[in-house]
Amino acid sequence: MSLLQKLAKRLFFLSFILAISVSVNAQTEGEQIFKSSGCTACHTIGGGKLVGPDLVGVQDRRSEDEIIKFVQNPGDFGITLMPPQSLDADEIKAVLSYIESYVPEVKEEVV
Repeated sequence: MSLLQKLAKRLFFLSFILAISVSVNAQTEGEQIFKSSGCTACHTIGGGKLVGPDLVGVQDRRSEDEIIKFVQNPGDFGITLMPPQSLDADEIKAVLSYIESYVPEVKEEVV
C-alpha cells in the first residue's frame, strides 16, 4: 500500500469520526433545546399526541425549511395553538437531529 493510500485511509477515518462527533453533539444540543424551550409541554417524541402532535416522523411529512418557518412563525400557516418560538435555524436543525435519532423501545412479549 502506498503512502498516499495510507494517508487517504487515515483522512477518511478522521473525517468519519468528526462526522459522528458533530452528529452526536447536534443530537445532545437538540435534546437540551427541546427540553428547555418548553417543547415537551405540548409534544412527545414517540409518546403519542399531547396538545400538539407526536414529532416522530415529522421530517417525513414536511421539509426542513417548512419546519423551520413553522416553528418560528406558526401563525403564517393558519390557525394553530403553537406560539412562535425564538429559535434560530441552527437550533431547530439540532432539535430535528434529536428527533430523528429517536429509536422506539422494543418491548419483549411475555409468553
